Amino acid sequence: MTIGKAALSEKYASAFANAHPFLMVMGDIILGWMHLWRALTATKALENNPKEKKSIFYEGIITTARFYMETELPVTSGKMKAVQG
Repeated sequence: MTIGKAALSEKYASAFANAHPFLMVMGDIILGWMHLWRALTATKALENNPKEKKSIFYEGIITTARFYMETELPVTSGKMKAVQG
């Protein structure tokens, strides 16, 4: 909404200047959603007591998702504040 309002005002140039960073933020958010979706699928698969090799694979998916959520998404929040500024 902030970018849209800026695009309709005399600050239109700043709205266009922030288009690329905004798209990068959206990519981060979508990737976070994909990690969350994969982690949910892996959690459900682990409930069925898979073989050890598959269990390690599913646990890796969950660990990767947790890492992304704890390290990358906080940075994304900062990027979004910069875009809104």
